[in-house]
Amino acid sequence: ERQNGVILLSADHGNVEMMTDPVTGEPHTAHTTLDVPVVLINAKVLTSPVRLKGDGCLADLAPTVLALMGLKQPVEMTGVSLLDFDAVEQKRDKHHGQTAAR
Repeated sequence: ERQNGVILLSADHGNVEMMTDPVTGEPHTAHTTLDVPVVLINAKVLTSPVRLKGDGCLADLAPTVLALMGLKQPVEMTGVSLLDFDAVEQKRDKHHGQTAAR
């Protein structure tokens, strides 16, 4: 916070929901298919309020970091930014009884 920085915290996989193999009782070290959370820390320093889209994948992390840095995404990247500025505006407009024209 002192440096006005933002942290995007995630992982490429998780297995906390299955730490031991139910058949063998041995440690389960393989990846599981459950979703891994993405957390945006200190988003209040951004110029506009933002939420993270909930339907992302690993390929979306790099475009999201580039968007946070204000850099263009190379055309070779297949992912999309998870930043969703519209969700905040729509919620704000709904709260104030207005309809947003976009």
